[in-house]
Amino acid sequence: MSSPRTYRGIRVDNGEWVKGFLAAPDQIMTWDEELGVGSMIQVHPESVGQYTGLKDKNRTEEFPEGQPIYEGDVVDADANSQGLPGVVVWAEKYNGWALKIISGHYKGHVISFSGELVVVTHNIHTTPELLEDK
Repeated sequence: MSSPRTYRGIRVDNGEWVKGFLAAPDQIMTWDEELGVGSMIQVHPESVGQYTGLKDKNRTEEFPEGQPIYEGDVVDADANSQGLPGVVVWAEKYNGWALKIISGHYKGHVISFSGELVVVTHNIHTTPELLEDK
């Protein structure tokens, strides 16, 4: 399930990711197709991120069309074959999803991007050390 209205967050009860629809800042509703029932799952509100509608360029058996890209993901943008790590954020100036560069010469800059040109490497919720100043 990955539509532009899909969110994900880290469950409070077991620390695992859950995907579904945002019911409240700290609750995601999932839907079991087989049983035809929904469940409200409490998540850490700071971990909630929206699906961007984009997929990365990395095709795998698990993600044959590319991994879905969520707000808060850390991606590597291949700018002239030089890694350019950035965090996926909503940018008003682009009225869309963008990358906030997290290291190197352009650190802090916000740039637009295309999913086909990036690879999801981490996310800021399970690897917050990536955002620390070095």
